[in-house]
Amino acid sequence: MGGGRSELVLTLVCLVALVVILAAEVLWTRQATIGALSVFPISAAGWLLGRRGLSAVLLGGVALRGVAFGLGMVGGLTALSQAAVLPLAGIACYLAASSRSATSAAAEGDRRVRELAFLLRAAERLASSLDAQVVLSLAVKLAAEGVSRPGGGRPARAAYHRLKGQVLRVEAVEDEPEQAGAGFEYPLARDQGALGALRSGRASIVRPDHMTGALAEHVLAQQLQVLALATVRSGDEVHGFLMASARDGPGLDRRELSLLEVLARMTGLALSNAQHMQIQRQHAERMEGLEKVKSHILNLVSHELRSPLTVAVGYVSMLEEEALGPLTHEARSVLPIVMSKLNAMETLVGQMLEVSRLEESALVLKRERLDLREVCRETVDTMRPLVGREHRLKLAEPAQAVMVFADRDRVGTILTNLLSNAIRYSPEGGEVRCEVGQEERGPSVAVSDDGLGIADEDLPRLFTRFGRILTPENRGISGTGLGLYLSRELARQHGGDISVKSKAGSGSTFTLTLPAAPGRREAK
Repeated sequence: MGGGRSELVLTLVCLVALVVILAAEVLWTRQATIGALSVFPISAAGWLLGRRGLSAVLLGGVALRGVAFGLGMVGGLTALSQAAVLPLAGIACYLAASSRSATSAAAEGDRRVRELAFLLRAAERLASSLDAQVVLSLAVKLAAEGVSRPGGGRPARAAYHRLKGQVLRVEAVEDEPEQAGAGFEYPLARDQGALGALRSGRASIVRPDHMTGALAEHVLAQQLQVLALATVRSGDEVHGFLMASARDGPGLDRRELSLLEVLARMTGLALSNAQHMQIQRQHAERMEGLEKVKSHILNLVSHELRSPLTVAVGYVSMLEEEALGPLTHEARSVLPIVMSKLNAMETLVGQMLEVSRLEESALVLKRERLDLREVCRETVDTMRPLVGREHRLKLAEPAQAVMVFADRDRVGTILTNLLSNAIRYSPEGGEVRCEVGQEERGPSVAVSDDGLGIADEDLPRLFTRFGRILTPENRGISGTGLGLYLSRELARQHGGDISVKSKAGSGSTFTLTLPAAPGRREAK
């Protein structure tokens, strides 16, 4: 396209030049009739631009007197032909330079497109893995690919040197033989290139003669002449250095050095992501191990405590009934306190056993049609003797039955835990309300208090196992963190759930929802 345009311009220039030359010819000869034909070629930069004889042909149809060419006319036309070469040669050179400039710009554009495509592919590949070793392997392969010349004209080598303290260790190599030099360690102080890159934050070039000792010997043994290296970092943390070199041919140019620098930054981000994932994975494994230990302790303690606790409760009952003889007044006044503590321990052991059954998938529900109002009445009546004068326990229920299909004892356990929590976490007293109702999700029981409340950031931990939330306000309140966890799990075993609305300092409302009981025919 550029060549055709140049030729067209040159042709037009030739025509203009020919008109000038023809005018000179007419003045020279003072005649317009052609008596003879003479051809004088004009050339510039090796291109044939026209012939002087063309003017005679163009004017051959003019009806004037013919005059033959003389020696003077020939000499004049020759001089004009040679003089025309100079400006036309300048024009030809300008057009040729413009054509070369356009070609160079196109080549530069192609190179930029290739580099952008390479970096996009590199980013996708480095982001595809959260394993640090895989990331490093990909990084050195991409670095070698990035500095290799197209067509295999210049094989390249790349490696990753990990920084640990003040020591660098070769950890990943892309070369033949594969992994040549991996495992080599050397002090950072002996690598002037690495020190320079670390100080400047930019990629740099280093030669073996800038190195000392074992490092220089190692580089020469790998047949490396020039090394390019870029710092691999994420934020302020330096992971190491990405190094690349050509086996033969010229060293890396500035463009390839910039490419290596961008690739090193991508590698730093990918390594940081991989390290964070590794930390999260290790934390999850530790937590899983702790949960297994907790489960084992729960199972062991609950079973081991159950038998002696049963014996202790039995003997206290016999003492209360004076089956072992009459009691003094002092002994009789102490027994209720002992029995209260034993009952609390029995409740705790029962919760631990239930949690163990849940985790072992050994929990069996004895479902039946129940009026949820009746279960609430029984639970509230059981709790009233335990409520101090500072608390007011109120029950609200609808006139019509609220039927559910559930395990009576397990629903009682849930309600006992919710009411007990409401009382304990209202240390200054106040009203504790138990309200039976019907929500869109099904039959419900809402237990509310005006106590300490729960902060928004603590709500996610509320129903976790041993997830007791300690604050300066509730530090003196006893608890294990099992009650709410067990209550929600039991509710979900029924196909229901427990939700909470709370605000620190303004009390809480826990709402139990259960599936409605089917019709009698469906239940059968």
